[in-house]
Amino acid sequence: MANKSVVLLHTPEGRELVADSCKANNFVFAEFEKLVEAQITSKVNSPQPDARRTELFGRFDDILDRIEIEEA
Repeated sequence: MANKSVVLLHTPEGRELVADSCKANNFVFAEFEKLVEAQITSKVNSPQPDARRTELFGRFDDILDRIEIEEA
């Protein structure tokens, strides 16, 4: 299986570009990384795409809920 990653996040320039974009949109870069990691590690080869989508959305909800709690 190929190494799953986001090439843009593997260079200092790419990370800076994404971090700047996150900052401009009032979003924490570390949380963006968690969302990307959730996407990358979700069950890509699931025989049931709906199950994969449900799992992924659940993970996104958990991450985004923690952000809201931290901001309160």
